[in-house]
Amino acid sequence: MTNESTARPPKRNSLFLYGALGSSLVLAGVLVWQLVRGAQMQQRFADERARMSADHDREFGVQAEQLLRTSGVLLGMVISAPLAAEDFATIENQIKGLIRERQILVVAVADKTDEVRIATNHKLEGQRLNEAFPGLPPASASVAVSTIEGGLVAVIPVAEAGVSVGRAVIFYTRKE
Repeated sequence: MTNESTARPPKRNSLFLYGALGSSLVLAGVLVWQLVRGAQMQQRFADERARMSADHDREFGVQAEQLLRTSGVLLGMVISAPLAAEDFATIENQIKGLIRERQILVVAVADKTDEVRIATNHKLEGQRLNEAFPGLPPASASVAVSTIEGGLVAVIPVAEAGVSVGRAVIFYTRKE
C-alpha cells in the first residue's frame, strides 16, 4: 500500500516543469545576449560619434586658421598707413567690418610699444597686448595663429615701408 501523500507526482507534471525551466533558461540567455549586443552597439555608436566630432573639430580648426591668416594679412595691409599716421578713426572703421563675422569676437590694434590703441572691446584699450590676450604668441614677421583660452588668435605684424608700426590681434571663437 502506498500512501497518497508520499506518492510521486505524475511524469507529465515533471516534463512540464522541466520544459518551463528550460524555456526560461533559453529566454534568459537570449535576453542577456540582447543586452550585451545592445551595450556593444551603444559603445560603437559612441566611438563613431567621438570620431566624427574629432574630425569636425579638426576641419573647423583648419578653416578657422585659414580665415584668420587671410583676414590678418588683409587687415595688416589696410591699417599699416593709418597706424603709422596714428589715424585711429580710419582703423576703427576698418575693424568694424571684421567684427561682423559673428565668430570674431575681438579685433585689437597696438602701436609699436604693444599698447592697445584701438579695439572692438574698448576695455582693452590702454593695455599691453600680452595683458589683453594672455598666452599670446611672440611677435613674428608673418601672421601667427595659435590657440589661447576660448578660441584661436591671430597676431598680425603691421609695417609701413618695411618698418614695424605695431601689431593687430584677431580673436576668433567657435561659439555661435
